[in-house]
Amino acid sequence: MPVRKIERNKKEWSRFNFKAHINSMAKHLKGYQYINEWKKYWNEKLTGEDLSIKKKINENAYFDHLADIDKEDIRDPERGVEVFQSSYVSEFGEFHYHFNVEAINKLVNEREVPLEKVEIDHLYIDPDTEYHESKISDKRHPIFLRWFLVKEPIICVDGNKRILSNLRKGKKEFNGFLLSPLNISKDLFLFDVDYWFYVYTSEIEIISRGLNAGLPHNQIHQYTLNNR
Repeated sequence: MPVRKIERNKKEWSRFNFKAHINSMAKHLKGYQYINEWKKYWNEKLTGEDLSIKKKINENAYFDHLADIDKEDIRDPERGVEVFQSSYVSEFGEFHYHFNVEAINKLVNEREVPLEKVEIDHLYIDPDTEYHESKISDKRHPIFLRWFLVKEPIICVDGNKRILSNLRKGKKEFNGFLLSPLNISKDLFLFDVDYWFYVYTSEIEIISRGLNAGLPHNQIHQYTLNNR
């Protein structure tokens, strides 16, 4: 049951059945030699991380807004942190990602994250984004993230208003910094369970592609272990 929203004296949780989702995904990885080990690992990892963060939030008297209690630089509730939230919706529940926008921008500035052109048909834009005409003059590149098990394979994690303002002017392609499993870290997510759920979904695609390409199962298995 990942956290959905935290307000003063109120915590809202959304139900997500990790075990059922994992079992369902395993059916799409039919024949994978390490499937039982994979299922066991992710069931224990995701349920454990989810219970851990709920326990910490419930025990933290200073939680009057979304904040990360694990990262020292944003522990002060007076400072807070800019958060971008997005949801993965499935028949097994709704999982809510919480992205640390400050950390995402820091990573892009410190590392050589590539600029790539993204077509609007491949891009998920936050449906709650408010239109601001002034954003048309904001020339900062948006920041994208590859995500998985969704219709649009790329999500805008910073710059939705810039995208929307240009979209209404007829623009259909956007240059932005594109993050992927190869250059992300836990710091980009407000909660550890968000990071691990992202890794879990990426593994499903990695294993599926490996099986379709006829790669040895032990090679696929070792690759996933090395990238956890």
